[in-house]
Amino acid sequence: MKRADGGKSAVASVGVLVLGMHRSGTSVVTNLLADLGCDLGGPTIEGQPDNPRGYWEHCDVTGIHEELLRATGRVWSDPWPIADDDFRGAAAELARGRLEEVLRRDMLPHPLWVVKDPRLCRLTRLWQDLIDSLGFEVRVAHTVRAPSAVAQSLLARDGIPPWKSQLLWLRHYLEAEFFSRRYPRTVVQMEDLERRPKAELGRLCGALGLTERLAIGRAQDVAERVFARELVHHHADDREAEQGFVLHPWVARAYACLQDLGGDGEAAARAELDGLRQTLEEADRLLAPDRRSFELELANERTTRLTKTLEHYDQTVTVQRREVDVARQEVAVLREYARAQVEEWMALRAELGRLRDRLGDPSAAAAARVRAAPLGAGTPPARGTRDGALVPSLQLDSVVAELATVRGLVEALCGELQGGFAGLDRRHVELLGRSIDFAARLEERWAALDVELAQTRAELEQVRRALDQVTAGRAQAEVERDQALARSVALLAELESLRVAHATVVEEGRRLAHDFHQTISTRSWRYLAPVRRLWGLVLAATRSGAR
Repeated sequence: MKRADGGKSAVASVGVLVLGMHRSGTSVVTNLLADLGCDLGGPTIEGQPDNPRGYWEHCDVTGIHEELLRATGRVWSDPWPIADDDFRGAAAELARGRLEEVLRRDMLPHPLWVVKDPRLCRLTRLWQDLIDSLGFEVRVAHTVRAPSAVAQSLLARDGIPPWKSQLLWLRHYLEAEFFSRRYPRTVVQMEDLERRPKAELGRLCGALGLTERLAIGRAQDVAERVFARELVHHHADDREAEQGFVLHPWVARAYACLQDLGGDGEAAARAELDGLRQTLEEADRLLAPDRRSFELELANERTTRLTKTLEHYDQTVTVQRREVDVARQEVAVLREYARAQVEEWMALRAELGRLRDRLGDPSAAAAARVRAAPLGAGTPPARGTRDGALVPSLQLDSVVAELATVRGLVEALCGELQGGFAGLDRRHVELLGRSIDFAARLEERWAALDVELAQTRAELEQVRRALDQVTAGRAQAEVERDQALARSVALLAELESLRVAHATVVEEGRRLAHDFHQTISTRSWRYLAPVRRLWGLVLAATRSGAR
């Protein structure tokens, strides 16, 4: 039983790490595993036009990875290596603590879960410490796609040139392969998954030891439902040379070695990948002086990305403001309508009150009217009368019965009106409340977008200042380069003059040597040799006497 928290026994938790370069099919593989039962642990990043079905990345995990790269002065498209000191610094320690919190909260309570983020290829060393300290089991799925297809996709989506995408591809897979060797793993070839999804999905689950946990019988339905061929826009084919794409030999060798992992040739593939990694490290040291130009390019990319984000936020805020304005207008209309209804209701209530007051007690009103009327006026004599006068009691009973009927009808009408107005009032109040709540939520969203927009603008301004500094530094470097070039030209000119003088001296020496050899080979030179020796002795004696 694994222990995941301070020595307390916990349910065995198995985590699947999906490793792969950007645009290499990691979202498809993670979608497959999630649909077959692997838990994602929490909210994931929503889909965008370049990935409409979603990224299947835990929002907090990807955010922590992005913040760590930003803290070390890098972005996801940075092709430079990450130094060992960056994994021992304060930023890495903070990221490690936050990831541990996310894992304990969202992942480890589940028996089977999956994490996917292409940045994880570069940050596998950070996860090794978490895996060792928390003690959960790990399976690794390397998702590999042809480098040419990845390069085409990155060029279309982000405008990244093919040489840089190849370097990114090589960096991601060399680091991910090396630091995942201690865990059970398998390689998922994207092109194979496209050709035979059911077989590849079954092989993936079998290689990761998940056949007992997952319903492989549903593999065909899951694969056909998840894998959308219409979303695969770029393929590796024989037209690469015609399209101007040249695959670097290092990348071609690494791609071939990755396909051999898990087979009989894995040992040779590992050795070949180790050699490529050492060669790439030597190239990093060779290219280190030119890193300023790369930093300038990264700053340009970041500025472009932030500018697009700013434009997106501006459009979103504009739409939200329109919605708020429409909601405000609707609320104003509803308030006016509700006010008119209330006024009409109050007028009807007053009219009903006046009607009740006029009716009063039917018997008393009838009696008063009978008493006020002249007896027998306009009425012929009838039986039961005396002196042609009506009996008051008969007239009173008739009027009381009529008024009682009218009063009942009025009371029923009042009840219906009051009930109808009460229901109408409740509906309008409820509708008004919902409209007010909607407007309030829009106001909150609007305020949040304004804050986020201000932060993005501030970050964009910082990047622009950094870009200006890098540009100024590059301009200064270009001036220094021009000065050094001028000095080099002057030195070359001086060197050329020295070379000419040296050639002249050498030629003069050769001529003197030739004359000397001709002189010493003459007969007169041999005859005068004793005289020269005697003359030398005289000169030596003269110098010694002078001293």
